[in-house]
Amino acid sequence: MKISGRWKYGKALILSKERMIELNAALMTFCERVEFTAETKQNRNIQFETLDEMLSFDNFAEKRLCEVEITGYIGFVRVFRLNMKDCRHQILHYYSTVECFYDFDTFDEETLFLSKLKDVLRKATSNYWFIGKFSFWGAMLICTLPYTIINILTGNLANVEMNSPLFSVIVSFGIVGIIWLFNYKFYYSIFPAVVFLWEEELGRYNKWQKLRSNIFWSVIIALIMGLIVAVIAKSILG
Repeated sequence: MKISGRWKYGKALILSKERMIELNAALMTFCERVEFTAETKQNRNIQFETLDEMLSFDNFAEKRLCEVEITGYIGFVRVFRLNMKDCRHQILHYYSTVECFYDFDTFDEETLFLSKLKDVLRKATSNYWFIGKFSFWGAMLICTLPYTIINILTGNLANVEMNSPLFSVIVSFGIVGIIWLFNYKFYYSIFPAVVFLWEEELGRYNKWQKLRSNIFWSVIIALIMGLIVAVIAKSILG
């Protein structure tokens, strides 16, 4: 009996050296050897002989890794092929981050394999995975669509006031949208779908992580100030 399957994971991943070692250990319980293939931002394909060789790759600038594929074999028979990369979409920043094809002899092997794989990936899941799931335009659609629909149904869309939440959201997204048009990579750098976090990529990621935190608190403070101003203006102007 041969069981063939395909499995996907749809959350953003931060894959450190420690997490890759843990993943490799889990995968090696189902095969005799593994091969590591990677692709850089310059669209260069690299074949690594060992995990240690891949984890010592300098991972710098345009030579940093954007995709890693791990293939497991028993003899010359392929058991699984695990691909880790972001699959972008118009509305979604990424559709999936992991795609795995596998072949096992029993359902027990399949269940155990997926269980171990999920355990490692859950540990590697980023805390911003849900926010980063949507592209810029997808996030804008999610934030404005419910309020817009309500105003259309109630006939109030033409009477949106400057101090209304919808107006504030539209203006905020408009400002960020202008920045995004000039440098669309900015948004994807703040919310990366997959990060291979070792060597030189550590410094780059920490820089964007700090910026992401600053932007988050700036938005929260701006929203609170906007609400306070709106309440004060309403009380003064009646």
